[in-house]
Amino acid sequence: MCAAGIVDATTYGTYLLMLKIINLYLFGFWLIMNNKDIKEEKLPYTKQKFGLFLIIFVLFIFEILVEILMFNNFDISQMVSCC
Repeated sequence: MCAAGIVDATTYGTYLLMLKIINLYLFGFWLIMNNKDIKEEKLPYTKQKFGLFLIIFVLFIFEILVEILMFNNFDISQMVSCC
């Protein structure tokens, strides 16, 4: 089994991959924002930072649910196609 075969093995694979990529970039953006916020004395990005954190948290919980759905829908008696 290769990664492309696993992604295409269920209907949730593509959605899970997209969620993981989106969450990765959003969390990276949050880290940059947090770093800039900590360096400033007045902490100007605190409200935006926590608002973004709530969005990221909801997307992360949704990612976990899609991942559970994906792994529960694998048909172990069927071979997956590779590249």
